[in-house]
Amino acid sequence: MKISDDLFQLIKALERSEKRYFKITMSMTAGNLKQNQIDLFDAIDKMEVYDEEKLKKKFSKRAFVKQFHVTKNRLYKSILKSLDSYYSEQTPEDQLNHLLHQAEILLDKNLFTQSKKLLDRAKKIATDQELFLYLLQIQVKEVQFFVERYNYEKLRLHASEGYERGLDILDRYKNLMEMNRLSSKISEYISRKRTDSNIASVTQIFTEDDKALLSDEKKALSFDALNRMLIINSVYYRLTGELEKSMKFRERLVELLEDNMEKIQGKPKVYISALNNLLGIQVQLSHYKATESTLNKLQDILNSKYFKLNEKYTLDIIVRVITGQLTYYTNTKQLDKLKELLPGIKEQLYQYDEFINFNHKLVIQYYIGFFYFCNEEWSMAMEWFRKLLDDPKIDLREDIMAHVKVLNLITIYELGYNSLLESSIKSTYRFIRKKKFEFKFENLILRFLKRGLFMHDKEELKELFMKLKDELMKLMDETSEREAISTLNLTYWLDSQIQGVSFKSLLVKDQIKVEELPN
Repeated sequence: MKISDDLFQLIKALERSEKRYFKITMSMTAGNLKQNQIDLFDAIDKMEVYDEEKLKKKFSKRAFVKQFHVTKNRLYKSILKSLDSYYSEQTPEDQLNHLLHQAEILLDKNLFTQSKKLLDRAKKIATDQELFLYLLQIQVKEVQFFVERYNYEKLRLHASEGYERGLDILDRYKNLMEMNRLSSKISEYISRKRTDSNIASVTQIFTEDDKALLSDEKKALSFDALNRMLIINSVYYRLTGELEKSMKFRERLVELLEDNMEKIQGKPKVYISALNNLLGIQVQLSHYKATESTLNKLQDILNSKYFKLNEKYTLDIIVRVITGQLTYYTNTKQLDKLKELLPGIKEQLYQYDEFINFNHKLVIQYYIGFFYFCNEEWSMAMEWFRKLLDDPKIDLREDIMAHVKVLNLITIYELGYNSLLESSIKSTYRFIRKKKFEFKFENLILRFLKRGLFMHDKEELKELFMKLKDELMKLMDETSEREAISTLNLTYWLDSQIQGVSFKSLLVKDQIKVEELPN
């Protein structure tokens, strides 16, 4: 029989505070059961890879090893019970589950008034939060309440009013399910697009009826339905390339959430994601004043009265703020401001190293290297680029790897390491040939750097770089090429070579003064 590592995965997914809470709850349990589970928990927690034979050997003198699978199951259930207690009543759904269960107990004990009070509280929460399935469940409980009390007059009135109310709840729930269906359609398209280059145009995702439903906020019959509608529209217009429209829907989504914070209380991920998605498109569209505001809002969640943040969400916000700051200050060319922030960013990167998602870590490391590149600190830039290129996980981010390879070549060129440059050009050529998507500018840079290797005459080099710039400018008509060339500041670097001036000075000269931008 295959050995399950479910327990290992669960323990490895726990945050430090959750582990601490588990140990506290287990300390209240008497007997060997407690110690066996704590010891097994600690042993598994120390493992990098699950090895059951190693565990059995470690506990070979303990009686529980004879029924090891039983102890594993008990520990698994104990952890889940601890998590349930740790997160109890943090969300409206948690509160409703407890209230309905307690109301049921009180009803069984014929404590009708007390039971009705809890049902009324549950109904208010479910109504305020638009939790339709709970509202239907409460209606059934109310019928049960009147039956138990033999109050047939109120039962008759409730049945009459409840029927209409029930239909309204079902209509709104059906509307929400329709929005979920459209959300699934667009998610499926994105998934298929990654593997199928011949997939139909994004404009064919939705039927005319679908488009009609998504066209008017009044057609969303609840908060959650409107939330879904805005997300669907923002993603759809991003896919069609209509970024300004996409941004408007993302702004409206943030506005909706901020007007209804009580509805997302206990669900910080909803607000964090909305702000992060808005931030990304604001930076892309160079709406820098709005970007600054969104960054501040993201940071303010750490002290928000609406959310009780666990370690996971706290770290998520810190990482997203760091990434946002790096992107924002790099794009606006505020190199001095970024230099001020960098020690704190590097300290947090080191502090949370083992907890940061590898994807976020790669992005942060890339931007740190890119800062040193723009700041003409070539040795430091090369150090960070090498760190990225030596990380096996960078293969999962072909886009970052491609940019790093180009920037690294330029860095090596600036440092004058000609023999290293020659071998790096060859390895970069091999990488480009294997890529799924190839930028034309990459081959241009490689070709011109290779030619520049053997040139020593300054006028010849200047002419070479002028030709390279002319070739790059011709590519600027193509959206994907233009975005990559602009993002990497390649034209600034070429101008520095042509004019014989500092690369950094050209960037600083074009620094965007955000405070002077119109609102």
